Amino acid sequence: YEDYLRTLLRLQIAVKQGPIPEERNPLEGRLSYSKPEDALTESDIKAAPAAAQAAQAGEAPKPAAPKPTTYVKDKNDPFANVGRNDPCPCGSGKKFKKCHGMYQD
Repeated sequence: YEDYLRTLLRLQIAVKQGPIPEERNPLEGRLSYSKPEDALTESDIKAAPAAAQAAQAGEAPKPAAPKPTTYVKDKNDPFANVGRNDPCPCGSGKKFKKCHGMYQD
């Protein structure tokens, strides 16, 4: 093992020097760019006919999706706001994660 390491540490790597190839952009020819004004006018053009058709048909516009509400834990639940390493509210004296925590072994 020592001979192997000695040989490995004394090795010198010789690299053959050749012409350096030109670096080419891998994304060349695959991307297209547009101005923000072009994107806005395209979306306005697409949205305008749908709104015009709804107005001509006499339909009311569709209401927006309801805003998501925040989930509120049960106020009477003694385990609601207990941290993993806090004492368990059952009074056992153990940490919550070892007593009534979700991941029990």
